[in-house]
Amino acid sequence: MTQIIDISIDLETLGKSTSAIILAIGIADSNGIGFTVMPSVAEQLQEGRTLDDDTLLWWLVQSDAARNALKGPRVSLKSARMTITDFFSEAIEHYDEYRVWGNSPSFDCEILGSFLGCKPWPFYLERDVRTAREILESRTKPTTPHSALSDAQAQLEDVLRYRQKRKAPWAIEPEVGK
Repeated sequence: MTQIIDISIDLETLGKSTSAIILAIGIADSNGIGFTVMPSVAEQLQEGRTLDDDTLLWWLVQSDAARNALKGPRVSLKSARMTITDFFSEAIEHYDEYRVWGNSPSFDCEILGSFLGCKPWPFYLERDVRTAREILESRTKPTTPHSALSDAQAQLEDVLRYRQKRKAPWAIEPEVGK
């Protein structure tokens, strides 16, 4: 039997470009693994990663809970990159098939790929959470909006509900030739 895993990524950043400073990386997978990595902002600035005024001002008006979720310990860029690439190496090694979900891939996956130097997954495995959410009647609310792990977990819950819905019979197939 083919083992498939869904991996949801959410980034909290200080900008919208692929070179944006990453405040937090949240990853949740359909096997119950979930973690947050908070790379050093100072090291990212030294590397030339960027921020934009609009996003910085946006963070200033977010909830205390969202801002507090960013107060955890920072890790070196080397450690952050190793944690992420090791996680994906394990997924590649242990699962026959996997999908990487972002909200949207052109944001989360592109910025993370830029941060890592390249994406540790092939481009064709990327999926968009927004597309999956379009057919759902409701959207899972994260426990703490704008917390990378909480957002990744809510996205994953919606992805799993989407997969269940896809398995449901949509309509009776017409018989060909009648």
